[in-house]
Amino acid sequence: MIALLYLGVGVALAAAYLAISWRDAQDSPPDSPTNLGGALVLLLAWPVIAVAALGLWIWYEVTE
Repeated sequence: MIALLYLGVGVALAAAYLAISWRDAQDSPPDSPTNLGGALVLLLAWPVIAVAALGLWIWYEVTE
């Protein structure tokens, strides 16, 4: 349950960051750097964090 919460919040934050980065990329000149790579990394990192949180929760429940 905690992992799903982390996943949902993370995907929502990453989607918002991606949308803001996409908007900024559209407004900037073609040769300027953008943050789209950072948004994609954030989007891919949250499922890993969610699985790690789920693993910690399962470990806590088993060892309790």
